[in-house]
Amino acid sequence: MKRVIYHTEYFDNNGQFLREEEQEAYFNTLPQDSSQLEIEPPIGCRLLQPKLVPSKLTQEQWEYLKAKKPDSELKYASLCEDGNGGYSIYAIYEQWLGYEKNGEISSVYPIAVSFGEKEEVMLEMHVIPMDYIAGEEHITRWDEALFEGTDISRTENYIKIISSPDPAQDKQVIIHHNGWTISGIWETMTQQPDGLFIYHCRNSLLVFDITINISLAPSA
Repeated sequence: MKRVIYHTEYFDNNGQFLREEEQEAYFNTLPQDSSQLEIEPPIGCRLLQPKLVPSKLTQEQWEYLKAKKPDSELKYASLCEDGNGGYSIYAIYEQWLGYEKNGEISSVYPIAVSFGEKEEVMLEMHVIPMDYIAGEEHITRWDEALFEGTDISRTENYIKIISSPDPAQDKQVIIHHNGWTISGIWETMTQQPDGLFIYHCRNSLLVFDITINISLAPSA
């Protein structure tokens, strides 16, 4: 289960703190009745396509927000001016309610990679999601999860998707599994109402799809 915290702080035109507001929500699986999802996507299920968003925040403000909730991961923050000299800082934090072997908090999703137009070869595993910034690139990475009793740890296998302002690097896909590495680019990404996100990928040799099912995440 994922806990998401929406935090906003308000400041006057002299930079003096005025007030703060905070709301939180919990997300685990999609509702059983998904008949309306074709009309309206479920709240809290963000697309897995990474996006780069310019920010007016200073490094000091960013570090302040990170330190404010050390038990959660700061996923997004922005500074918005109100037109009268004042401003507000908006932040989104995420906290995974489940435990890995090393003490980190995380969740696990099933993922499948199908190769060929007729899905002749299939790679399936459970993965731990992670997003991070490397220079100007945004990395979405899914590390394979290893279950040992009630403990969860990461293996050396992973799937990585890169979002970059450099067209030559953008939309790169890298799959590393048991010493083998397959790379390519994703061309389109579709979201289905049953909780499936599908990246349609290719390289010079073959086409392949990466399918992650957020509706089948094991409960914490």
